[in-house]
This record gives sequence, C-alpha cells and structure tokens, in this order.
Amino acid sequence: MTGSPIFCSSPNLTLRNAHSSETPERKTTGKKDADCKELARLKNQSILALLENSADAVYLKNLITDQYEYMSPAIEQITGFSLSEMVSMDLSKVMERIHPDDQASVRAALNRVSAGSKEVLEYRFKDKDGRYRMLSDSIHTHFNQQGKPLCRSGIVRDVSTQKLLEKYICQSEERFRLLAESIDLVFWFMNLEQGKMVYINPAFERIWGFPTSAVYANAQIWIDSIHPEDRARVRQELNQWYEGIKKEYDIEYRIVRTDGGIRWIWDRGTVIGLQFGKPSRICGIATDISERKRAEKDLRRANERLELAQYAAGAGVWDWDMASGHIEWSRELFELFGLDPEKDQAEFETWRRVMHPDDRSIASTQIDNAVRDGSILDSEYRILLRDGAVRWINALGRTMSADQYKRHHKNPDLSHSRQGTQHVNGDPGRSAGLSDRRSTPPEAGSTQPVGQCRQIYRKRKHRHFSCCQRSP
Repeated sequence: MTGSPIFCSSPNLTLRNAHSSETPERKTTGKKDADCKELARLKNQSILALLENSADAVYLKNLITDQYEYMSPAIEQITGFSLSEMVSMDLSKVMERIHPDDQASVRAALNRVSAGSKEVLEYRFKDKDGRYRMLSDSIHTHFNQQGKPLCRSGIVRDVSTQKLLEKYICQSEERFRLLAESIDLVFWFMNLEQGKMVYINPAFERIWGFPTSAVYANAQIWIDSIHPEDRARVRQELNQWYEGIKKEYDIEYRIVRTDGGIRWIWDRGTVIGLQFGKPSRICGIATDISERKRAEKDLRRANERLELAQYAAGAGVWDWDMASGHIEWSRELFELFGLDPEKDQAEFETWRRVMHPDDRSIASTQIDNAVRDGSILDSEYRILLRDGAVRWINALGRTMSADQYKRHHKNPDLSHSRQGTQHVNGDPGRSAGLSDRRSTPPEAGSTQPVGQCRQIYRKRKHRHFSCCQRSP
C-alpha cells in the first residue's frame, strides 16, 4: 500500500454500543500500571498493522468535528484517490461521485444509520480515472452515553469483480435454464447422500407424465416408474455404478407413465462428487427413444418378412452403396451363386468371376447403362457353379438417389423351374439368344463395365438394392 494512514489524535471518545457494557476502570500502580500500558500499546499496534494491510478500507469519522479520525491506505487502491484527497472530501463531494441511480438509496440508508441502524450499502462509485466501481460499504454510527452521535465507522470493499462474476453466473444459469426448458432431453442432478433430486428440467413432465415437484419431494418416484420387468436390472446397474464396479451408467429401460403409456428411455449418468471414494453427487441425461425402438421393431419385422420372401422365392438380395463402393449380399444370394458366405467376399470381382465368360461384358454394360440413364435394368446371364453346372439368372432392378430411395435390383433364377441346372453347352438356343443381345455395341464410355459407373457415382449419394432369382 502507498501512503500512510490518517490517524488523528483527538480527545478521548467514549463510545456506547448495544453489544458492549461498561467495564469498571481498574486502578493500577507502579509496575502493573506500566505493564498494562505496554500491553495496550502492543494491542493497538497489532490492530493498526491489521487495518493497514487489509484489502478493505477502514475509516472512522468524528461526527462532532466532521473530520476523519482514521482512514486506512487501502482506500487508494479502491478509489484511485490519495488519502489526503479522500479525507478532504465532504459528504456532498462523495455523493457527487456516486452513480446518480444509486444516490437516493444511499441517502436513505445514511438516514437510517444516523438513527442507529447498521447498514451494508452497495453503490457505484466513480474512481479517479472516471470508471465506476461497485463498492460495498458497511456503516455503523456510534453514540456517546447521552445518546448523541459521536462517530461513524465503516468498511469499504471493492466488489466489482465479484458482481461481474455474479452477472456471468446469472447469465450462464439463465442460458442453461432456457436450454434445459426447451429441449426434450431430461437433465437430472441428484445428491446421493441426501437421497434427493437437486434439479430436473421440465422435459421430465412431458416424458414421464409426473410433475417435477413430485420427484423433488420423493426421488423414489423415478425408480417406481420403471417397468416392473426392467426395474431389477436397472437397480443392479445403479448399485454396481454406486459401488464403483462399473465406471459408467448407461442403460435402456421402459417406464410406465401416469396415463399407463409405455416409453423407452436411454439413461446415462456421470459422477460429479465423491465421498469416501463413492459417488455422492451424480448427474445425467435421459432420452425418450420410443420412436427409435418402434423403428427397430419395424425393421426387424421387415427383415423377417424379406428373409421369408427370399426363402420362398429362392431369391437373394444385394445392396450397393455407390458413393462408398460398399456392397452387401444376403446369405441367399451367396447360395444362389454357389458361394460360401464365410469364405467368399461380396464384391464385383466375385460376381464377374462366377459369371459365364461369354456373358460378362454384356451384363456389366447393361448395369452401367441402367445406372447412367436411371432406367429399369432387366438382364439375363449365366453363372458357373463350382461343379461346372450352369445356372441362368434374371436381373431386374432400378437405380435411385439416396434421397429418392434405395436402388432396387431383382435377379430371378428360374433354371430350376424350366430346365433345372444345365452344363455349359446344354442349351444352345439360350446361348444363342444371349449372344444376339451381346452383339449390340456397348454404349460409349462403357468399355470398362461397372467400373465406369462406379467412378461416375462415387461422389453422389446413389444406392443399389437387388433381389436375385433363377431364370425360367
């Protein structure tokens, strides 16, 4: 601290305080009197050192002389004014530096202090640089034995940073509140030591059907609302998490709403406080995944129906994502091509490898043309099985963008129904017919069948869905 404290010697002031009582003056003589004086001096020195090194400014003003008896150096750091400048300011000058919006409340508080009240004022004070600082001023009036005002003491603290932090915290809390109240995720915070829900956002009411006040009053409602068939599993998961056996809490379960409806919940939690190595405060997010569960159920049913249809028709399907080049074949398609899904790869090279050499070019060109034009693909080709037998395949399909739908592609193999499996030269007429179609010149740009369309559509969101059957 710069400067020295203003500490004026003045006639003895007898202060009366509601919390103090008069102590009879002890008469001391000789050595005892000297010891008491020394102790009093050391005590005053200690108090003065404490005041001078405090970040808070302490002052004492004599109301009889209207002069400051004491003011600590911290006032320079708080206001920017020197001690001499501050003690020379009368009340009117001080009031001029208080923000206009705060002057009325300060005057009212000073009137109450003059009547004997203890007040803690907060006001904006313009420092020497012209910037307003938020100050906290604890003021108290001391009276003499006759009940007349004798002096006024105060402690001034700069709370500008504290107020700024409080403002940021309030803004942050407001943003969190607006976010928490507008989304359909349930935010929850719980104190395990007290067994109470500390916070839960309004989405709980929309999903669970219970008012938030109910779960604040009784956190057990959360567990009681879990579907009876899932409750034991959730309790076990929670207990293992509480005991530290599991580091994370992540579980899906059903709840029963107040109206009897069933909802699927995805609940995740994390530890934010430990007590003796165990969770004491936890928070988490619960999401209503009922729609996802319904979609998964519908997808399972669709897949089951598709598998049944494939089995009944002796068909196989394949799905080609042109952008990524990824291809998926169903097990039935592997079997239709005489391949082993455990050993063979679902890829174009495998498809070309099992195809009759005389059919590869025309079949690949027809796929390229259909992909390029967006037309229906209707193609027939032969495949060679491992035992040398020939199987006729009919390919029927269509290319679509991902925004429209998956590309549909059907390959009925009807060799079984019309002529069964034949050997390579067992059906000259059929071979001749294929040769006639293949004699048509390939479209320009199709010299590298399939590979060409893969290059064209690699950066576009097109998909190819295919179903294969034996051709009649």
